[in-house]
Amino acid sequence: MVFDGNNATQILSVNGGVALTLVDLTLRHGNAGGGFGGAIDNSGALTVTASTLSSNSAGNGFGGAVYNDTGGTATISASTLASNTASNGGAVHNNGTVTISASTLASNVAVYGGAVNNDGTATISSSTLASNSARGTDGGFGGAVYNDVFGTVDIRASTFLSNGAVYGGAVFNDGMTNYGFGNPFKTVTFIYASTFVSNTAVQSGGAVYNNNGGTVTITASTLVSNTGVLSGGGAISNLVGDTVTIGDTLLVGNGCLGNGISSRQVNSLQLPLPPVRTKFPLDHAKSARTWGMPSMSRGR
Repeated sequence: MVFDGNNATQILSVNGGVALTLVDLTLRHGNAGGGFGGAIDNSGALTVTASTLSSNSAGNGFGGAVYNDTGGTATISASTLASNTASNGGAVHNNGTVTISASTLASNVAVYGGAVNNDGTATISSSTLASNSARGTDGGFGGAVYNDVFGTVDIRASTFLSNGAVYGGAVFNDGMTNYGFGNPFKTVTFIYASTFVSNTAVQSGGAVYNNNGGTVTITASTLVSNTGVLSGGGAISNLVGDTVTIGDTLLVGNGCLGNGISSRQVNSLQLPLPPVRTKFPLDHAKSARTWGMPSMSRGR
């Protein structure tokens, strides 16, 4: 069954306290204007299974396909979210709790989080995020995933392929040290058993960009042929006050300006887990205490 918003209207709204399950449906051409959820605005308990959400838009708003509000839960499985657009979260914007599994998120576009913008708790597992992009007049942050200042993202057994942004070709993890909150929280991203291939950042952090006091842990993963075009950090860019922990992870052929990892603060790059297996371009392999070339432009 197909629900078509004809690019004129939002398709579904789920109120708090209401449970809605969608199975084997197509939701397309929904339009929330500059609002919330081009296809679905959820404040209740939403389950989407074996469905397709495509070509929906929230304009300069939140969640091109799905907006999950504070207190809402959204479970998306075995589904495809493609060619959706918004300013924040081309496919999904989350303020509550969202779980995405065995799904494909492809060719979605936003300024913050080409596929997913998270300001709550998000789990992404056994999924493929491909050819998503973050771009806009003031930059583009997190080609596939943007984890915002109050967010926690857990990424497991997923593939990030050919995503692009100005900062963080695949993932942008954004803390809050520059926003005047006194840093009571630290944005956290966990990446486990996942693969990042051919993601590109115009500036830095081809695969992952960690910003403003954020914390990123990467374990048992593979980062291959990712590129930070102008400022380095082909695989990972890590700023002052941030923490990246890497273990049992393979980095191969990442870079531009010759480095795979760019860290502005030596003590924030931690390798306490099983050794990182790195393959840098010849003459650019560096120890953990000397890695990195500072980016020319940082933050928002």
